[in-house]
Amino acid sequence: MNRVGREQAAAHWAGSKVLQIWRSQILVEAGAIRLLSPENFDPSVEKFYIGEVNGQHYFAVNIEIAEGSGSSLREIVSNVDSQLLEVAVTALALVNWHETHSHCPRCGSKTTVIENGWVRECVADGTHHFPRTDPAIIVAVQDRNGRLCLGRQAVWPENRYSNFAGFVEPGESLEQTVIREVFEESGLKVTDIKYLKSQPWPFPNSIMLAFEAFTDEPESSKPDGVEIVDLKWFSKTELLDAIKDGSLNIPPKSTVSGKMIEAWLNG
Repeated sequence: MNRVGREQAAAHWAGSKVLQIWRSQILVEAGAIRLLSPENFDPSVEKFYIGEVNGQHYFAVNIEIAEGSGSSLREIVSNVDSQLLEVAVTALALVNWHETHSHCPRCGSKTTVIENGWVRECVADGTHHFPRTDPAIIVAVQDRNGRLCLGRQAVWPENRYSNFAGFVEPGESLEQTVIREVFEESGLKVTDIKYLKSQPWPFPNSIMLAFEAFTDEPESSKPDGVEIVDLKWFSKTELLDAIKDGSLNIPPKSTVSGKMIEAWLNG
């Protein structure tokens, strides 16, 4: 996504496509993201310029009353093409940031929107505040026998399993976060940590940094009983069989976790 000046953004408004965000949900229609034209909005509506993709400009509008159904991006991510998904992720992350930064963190005064939604300015001291992204790690934990360990969160259905994940804490390196999070959630000590890829994850404003790591003591795995309530080790054949017979539900391939599992299966 790219940022432009006010005059450029105003010129891009005509002919653009507009995403509507309502209570951290994207409005959808027939299972797809609803894209409206500027004619559907009052000219004075507060709008945020998201960027341009293949010559098409996109804006986001945060609405208070939804006309239609809203959906979590998690629910429709597998049905959205990669380019529109990039637009949607940016729109949702930006709107979520505005929702929680209406006042200055320095003095508590109100802030106003400038730079087409990419900056908020304090009305009292003039300081500028910018969107922030919280780093989080996600880890494909393997043993030396070619198996992958997946965990089930307490809030998930009984057959849903995924990789281990958590936020980076102040003062930590990414590698330290991998070691801490995996041990806290699974009781496993890991080494040979390797970075894989990343994916923006606007729930509400994160970026997922993917790693693989190995343990020499798979028998020591034990869920923490709070976040993770069950752990399972899979060989590639076992994982494919479980997916096929429906006993295992893993994240869709459009998510970084799904891509990690797919890469492991094909490795």
